[in-house]
Amino acid sequence: VPRASAQAAPGGGGDNTALISEILELRQKKADMLGYKNFAEVSCASKMATPAKAMELMEDLRKSAYDEAVREAKELKEFAKEKGFEGEMMPWDEGYYAELYRQEKLDFDEEALRPYLALPNVLDGMFALAKRLFDIDVVQVDDKAPPHLEQG
Repeated sequence: VPRASAQAAPGGGGDNTALISEILELRQKKADMLGYKNFAEVSCASKMATPAKAMELMEDLRKSAYDEAVREAKELKEFAKEKGFEGEMMPWDEGYYAELYRQEKLDFDEEALRPYLALPNVLDGMFALAKRLFDIDVVQVDDKAPPHLEQG
């Protein structure tokens, strides 16, 4: 999927292929300078993990989820067919029919959640959690930068 997405809009003003290549080269250079084989090892080093352990976890997750994902995909295709869909299902079709499936079969309307997930509500919840977990208060300040960040 990433390869297909990366090839979806090559060229043009939004083409960042050169920038991505430069970032990858710099990450490899950093890994070399620090004595690691690749940037994944650099990233994992501060997390008490290894690329091998991360891949093992990903494979465990894939194994446990794969059969269910295949079953759900088949069920979604059957649902779409019941609704008159014909042909090969594309990602945009999946999104449409998945939403329709959730509404009809699961009685779940994503739009009904929107008021609860409005940004002010999410921020309030996040700051309350920070207070409860870390005993810190997050307060609003004016738009002026802290003195050590001011330029002048």
